[in-house]
Amino acid sequence: EKLADIYLQKGDVEKALKHYQEGLELAEDIQNRRPDSIEAKRDLSVSHYKLSTVHEFNKEFDKALEQLLKARAWVLEFRGCGYGDFDYIIGIFENKIEEMRL
Repeated sequence: EKLADIYLQKGDVEKALKHYQEGLELAEDIQNRRPDSIEAKRDLSVSHYKLSTVHEFNKEFDKALEQLLKARAWVLEFRGCGYGDFDYIIGIFENKIEEMRL
């Protein structure tokens, strides 16, 4: 995902999208192998969020919203685990979701 971040900053959206998708596939694989892992759930949330930013950049708001909803769902999975305070992140997701639905 760091490589994808760099491509996105350089404006190469296609390569960024490709690397974010690869990051999501890796996160899904880890989640499947370790379904109780808080870190895997966090990584899935981040992967979906990053994909939402690319789709938003491309003005593909339906796809961006879909990814953002998935990111929020994963945060909700580990929200109360004592890993940290995620109410702020949930709030950000809720605001972005509301904006995209308008």
